[in-house]
Amino acid sequence: MTVLLTRRTEDLRHHAGQVSFPGGRIEPGDRDAIAAALRETEEEVGIAANQLSPLGFLDPLATVSGFRVLPVVALVDPAYEARPDPREVADVFEVPLATLLDPPSLVERRGDWRGRPRVVLEIVN
Repeated sequence: MTVLLTRRTEDLRHHAGQVSFPGGRIEPGDRDAIAAALRETEEEVGIAANQLSPLGFLDPLATVSGFRVLPVVALVDPAYEARPDPREVADVFEVPLATLLDPPSLVERRGDWRGRPRVVLEIVN
């Protein structure tokens, strides 16, 4: 099993160059968080909603940049073909879930962001 990630383009106003899950804000036309996640995944990565099977949510997370993130977990049709939006997404890639769950594969990096301490995890495998 793998986890789908994107690398954002360098010229974005927010979170430029960062590795992230596909996603974004809930828009007025979205029925709920799952509908928003399906829409954003199609807009950013080109994976249609009929190629995604939502399973549920992870715990909400408050980010240091002031966002509240509600991760939606879904299975992706193995036959998907990524078609990233070049304005937002520089790369689409998968990481084995086992790597993300293996402590030796992750290294904590500490630093400051806007004057506050921040810890990020770097995948070293």
